[in-house]
Amino acid sequence: MFVMKLLSKRLQIQALALLLCTLLLAPVWGAVSACADDGMPMADANDDDLERLRLSQCVFTIVDGEVYWMSLTEEELWEYSEYLKRELDINTAAAAGILVNIQFESGFDPEKEGDGGDAYGICQWRGERKRQMVKFCLDNDFSPSSMDGQLAFLVHDLKENYIYPYDLVRLVPNSWEGAMDAAYNFCAYYEVPADPDAESADRVELCDVLYYPALVDLEEF
Repeated sequence: MFVMKLLSKRLQIQALALLLCTLLLAPVWGAVSACADDGMPMADANDDDLERLRLSQCVFTIVDGEVYWMSLTEEELWEYSEYLKRELDINTAAAAGILVNIQFESGFDPEKEGDGGDAYGICQWRGERKRQMVKFCLDNDFSPSSMDGQLAFLVHDLKENYIYPYDLVRLVPNSWEGAMDAAYNFCAYYEVPADPDAESADRVELCDVLYYPALVDLEEF
């Protein structure tokens, strides 16, 4: 109950900060209602956009008049980052790098399908990796379409099958540069797109302006 009161107070403060932001265009944390999958900036937000931002729950920031957001509330961001930090033995920067990739892959929707139904889940696993995820979840009493089950599989997959990207992410320094390196390395070596540099650019940017500073802010709070 005490934590919920603190969060409620925090959201009240953020609403006031957003009002000031519309006048000063200064960076501010807050919330957005219609969270897109990728969270990349919405320039020239109008009054209706700002009202939706004020009323909703997903974490956002405004930088130089552009709105960046994530498909997570503060509580979800904290819960998922703490889980990854604990289970993977990683720091905040590494957790930010992983989470921003999940944002781009699925918007944190464990039931999301892509590539004509071949890709599935929070990391858009395909083919044999998708089959491994489903088997892991069923073997461990998770629903394959659950966030808990897919996060548990992600931890397992990194530790058992993707040790190189796991080490690249795990060993980054807990800093802005470390977070951006983690975002790039997870994209390039775990998600493995055809063009890692192009695919990772927006992820690195969103990690820089939103995911890492939001997690640092939550830790300090």
